[in-house]
Formats: sequence, structure tokens, C-alpha cells
Amino acid sequence: VNYGILVFGYAGGAYIGPRLAGYYRESTGSFTNAYFVAAILALLGISITLFLILKERSRRKSEASGYAGQNAS
Repeated sequence: VNYGILVFGYAGGAYIGPRLAGYYRESTGSFTNAYFVAAILALLGISITLFLILKERSRRKSEASGYAGQNAS
């Protein structure tokens, strides 16, 4: 299931990305805007990934401290 979600996201980007870049090239005569959009989307993806990693670490840390308190009694 996870692999399917990953491939679906990749396929969506592979389908939309070139069309969006072509649109910017046709409307402005340059790919510069397409690069900016790609950079912003990459930063957004990195931010979401880091947020989810930190959230998971926090959850595991709180679970570990909760289990330690239960075992002590």
C-alpha cells in the first residue's frame, strides 16, 4: 500500500510538472518561473517530511516515558 501511494504521488508530479513548466515557458518565454515553483514545492515536501519525522519522534518519546512509569508501579 505504501509503495502504491508513493508511485501515485510520483506519477502525479511526472504528469503535472512538465505541463506546468511548458505553460510557464509559453506564457513568459522562460523556464525561470517553473524552477521557482519546483524549488518551492521541494521545500514544502522537505518541510512536511521533517515535521512528520519530528512528530513521530515525539510520539515515541512520550510512549517510552509512559511505559516506564507503568512498569515502575
